[in-house]
Amino acid sequence: MPDSAKRPYSSPLRAESARRTRLLVRDAAARLFAERGYVSTTVRNVAEAAGVSTRTVFTAFPGGKAELFHEALHAAIQGDTDAAPAARTPRDGDPVERILEQMVGYSTDVLE
Repeated sequence: MPDSAKRPYSSPLRAESARRTRLLVRDAAARLFAERGYVSTTVRNVAEAAGVSTRTVFTAFPGGKAELFHEALHAAIQGDTDAAPAARTPRDGDPVERILEQMVGYSTDVLE
């Protein structure tokens, strides 16, 4: 079959399932970050709390724990539990971005 004749695969059910899994993982991570703190929470802890595999966590959040924290913080500040991350675009002066930049700066200072 020639490449030009192939149709792209698209499944709305699969996309919705992936979105729900991503929200489940993000919410589990947010709970653990609040209970245990960022440093004491591992990706494995998040996977167990969400009832998924560690690989699923990394599939949903390729950036790992840092990306999970970023998404959980966005949801907490915006009160937005259902918005797809791709639908949000950071604005100039976004308080979440400023907070994250400060946290990275503080963490770097501590590690040095």
